[in-house]
Amino acid sequence: MAEIILDIGSGRSLHNVMRAETMIAKVANTDSHKHKIIFKTQLFRDAPPNIPLDHDVFDHLYHYAASLGYPMTSSVFDKDSLAFLWRYQIPFVKIACRPDLYWLIGEIPRKMPVYVSVYDKVAPPYLNGKWLFCVPQYPAQISEYLAFSSEGRKMISDHSPGLDVWLNLKPDVWEKHLCPEREADNPDSGTFAVTPEELREVIA
Repeated sequence: MAEIILDIGSGRSLHNVMRAETMIAKVANTDSHKHKIIFKTQLFRDAPPNIPLDHDVFDHLYHYAASLGYPMTSSVFDKDSLAFLWRYQIPFVKIACRPDLYWLIGEIPRKMPVYVSVYDKVAPPYLNGKWLFCVPQYPAQISEYLAFSSEGRKMISDHSPGLDVWLNLKPDVWEKHLCPEREADNPDSGTFAVTPEELREVIA
């Protein structure tokens, strides 16, 4: 059983609660439960061109996912977002593949696991959790993931188009962007993201 982390985005993707619920429900309706699925958002104060996620929307989707049997957590990009996320029962805190944000790990109590996306061996010295190896470009190429060590191939934050990384490497932990549909003006729905229909091949 793999752990699949589905990044459902921030304010631009999740501005419409019903649309976001539909995306989660499509995953739930397809899920055969052969893998562990965790939904994840992105919480930040300011990250143009993206739009911050309204905290009430996070709260609603957190409880909606829970009603379907799924945990939800978030990537955090600042202390205020971390303080908000800390109000919830979450499986881990996620830190993006940005060394300038690794200092946030020190703000997280050691009892809480931290998942950190890292590029090869550029990683923080202490980690209570897991390193997810990633290529920080959007989109990335599968050849860049194939170049990782055997350790790196087992825990992946996948920014490549489609499902090739999953199909070729079968990681134990796989993070992938999920979008309801393709939108040219939405930075969370590029070719590196999959739709619920495309994800069916992995979770059905």
